[in-house]
Amino acid sequence: MTLEDLSDERLARLSLHDSEPFGILFDRYAIKIYNFARFRGLQPSEAQDVTSDTFERALRALDRFDPLIASFSTWLFSIARNLTLDHLRANHRKRLTSIDDPVDFTSPDLDPEHELIEKQAADALLDSIRKLDARAQEILSLKFASRLSNKEIAEVTKLSESHVAVILFRSIRKLRTMLFQEEPSTHG
Repeated sequence: MTLEDLSDERLARLSLHDSEPFGILFDRYAIKIYNFARFRGLQPSEAQDVTSDTFERALRALDRFDPLIASFSTWLFSIARNLTLDHLRANHRKRLTSIDDPVDFTSPDLDPEHELIEKQAADALLDSIRKLDARAQEILSLKFASRLSNKEIAEVTKLSESHVAVILFRSIRKLRTMLFQEEPSTHG
């Protein structure tokens, strides 16, 4: 068995005495935390700061991590969530992305016409998400940008799993309505 095969909790315990296991945890979660921070509206440099600060704080507090209280991923995302909220509050921003630095959800394999269509669809989705309340935005970002399960989202947000499911359902239904409502008719 290699270090990569070990559970997060086991790697966290080993990280108290060796940095290599913590590197594996970093590899497992860094992009998920970065994506979460970007999806919540932070600029790339801010999301990188949140990601590195999350792991720095986790490493410093590793001796206080208790797997009986929460899973490692829940504990780590709780740190990332708090740091992201601090950044959002400090900057007084309630946006999902910057117009100057959009998130690129398009595939590099698309031809220019399809790429434009994909970009317009992504922009419309992000514009619609911006219109949702902060809790819905956060839960959607944990679900789709960080790919957490409803159970993990519930642990991070301190909501019940069923409440998370209801918020996801309602948010997706609202997004569907916003995205697929018919254009006003221009016919006379």
